[in-house]
Amino acid sequence: MVATWLAPASLRALDVEVDSDLSFQVYEVRAPDASVFLARRRFVGNHGVRLVEPLTEPDALGRRVRLVVGARLRLDQGFSDDCLLDGSMCVRATDREARVEYQPLAADTRVDVPALSAEVTGLPLDGSVRLGRQLRVDTIGFTRFDGLALAVQPLPTLGTELFGGTLVRGTSLAGTSQFDLQGTRYVPSANAVLGPAIVDPHSDAFVVGAAMRASAGPIFGASIDARYAWDGRGELMRRAGLALSSVPHEQVRLDAQGTLDLLDLELISALASAEVRLAPVTLRVSFDHQVPRFDPSTIWAWFDAAPVQQVRLGATGRVTEDLEIGGSLRGRRVDRSPEEDFDAGLELHAQTRIEGLRIGASGFAWSGALGPVAGVALEASRTLVEGISLEGQLSVWHFDDPLRAESYGTVVSTILSGRWAITPQSVILLEVQHAHSRSVGHRFRGMVFLQVMTWR
Repeated sequence: MVATWLAPASLRALDVEVDSDLSFQVYEVRAPDASVFLARRRFVGNHGVRLVEPLTEPDALGRRVRLVVGARLRLDQGFSDDCLLDGSMCVRATDREARVEYQPLAADTRVDVPALSAEVTGLPLDGSVRLGRQLRVDTIGFTRFDGLALAVQPLPTLGTELFGGTLVRGTSLAGTSQFDLQGTRYVPSANAVLGPAIVDPHSDAFVVGAAMRASAGPIFGASIDARYAWDGRGELMRRAGLALSSVPHEQVRLDAQGTLDLLDLELISALASAEVRLAPVTLRVSFDHQVPRFDPSTIWAWFDAAPVQQVRLGATGRVTEDLEIGGSLRGRRVDRSPEEDFDAGLELHAQTRIEGLRIGASGFAWSGALGPVAGVALEASRTLVEGISLEGQLSVWHFDDPLRAESYGTVVSTILSGRWAITPQSVILLEVQHAHSRSVGHRFRGMVFLQVMTWR
């Protein structure tokens, strides 16, 4: 790449995009029934760069081979205290010398590289090759891996992909456990000196997969995904996913997708929905089925998982140009064989604009085997002058947990935020939050957020 940047002709063709997000948060939590005070200070920086360099001249169809290099870096620095209210004792969770208090998974400083890859696009058969750290999202879910991805689209209506590499885990170089399978926690080998295993030691894991996409315009679209993952202890995942979509009429849209766990041939995720637009009203109906899944090598995989099914029927209508209202009815079933739990809920929302003031209101109420819960929320925003706006939110949420008699009460929270667009490429956001409940007491949080983007 150095030689490319030094060449005058290439320099004029090089497209560079840089973005940076910086935020600083201050918050505290005090429990009224405990003598513990939690103070948190957190600085987070997200930085990204993307370079695009044409490698060939356009062909007869205007396509050209391009080199795309992208990288993202995330820095997370925490400053925290876990102390008694009188300050007589503080827990040192990140101090390795504090053998009783030290927690292997606790860290004040985290360096994460979410993405770092080079890709060549515009190859024959409309193909592409990407090498490096990359995030994949499909019907099976999210995964991040260090490896290779190949894609071709021999026909406008047909494409296929292959990928494989090393799974990014919390113990990977500059990685996090964000997309680890649930149930397992790993520590770097440097923490293994703790003696008896508190969490699992580092273990490399690998993933391979494939996908195929087909379409017939807006009338029909389909995708099939397959993914297999394993480590030194055995299989971690063997799953297949299918997604279908159709717009048989300009006012009708149908969608369905599902994920099958091939380790035990169980449908662990399914979603089906239909939307009908009859101006000024839009009707929606959906069905959702979810079954929890854990790392099969952990103890959590030995317990029965409770499938959850949810049905929703809703409608949204535009009363006037500035007023929209909507609502939905929901029903939920939890299968805790041999028992079953049922509950149902009602949700309402409205949005309007009055003299430049945007106002939104929403509310919900649920009742049934899982306990009564209800809440309302109000929000308003207004642009004061060009580039400067204010927003306020107020919410009230009441809950009563039937499984824990002491867990009940009302949570009241308020948020006040201001946004200042310094330039079209830079924004500052200030936000102050407060919440109070009977069981937790007062909680405060403040945040300053800076975003900067540039390109040439």
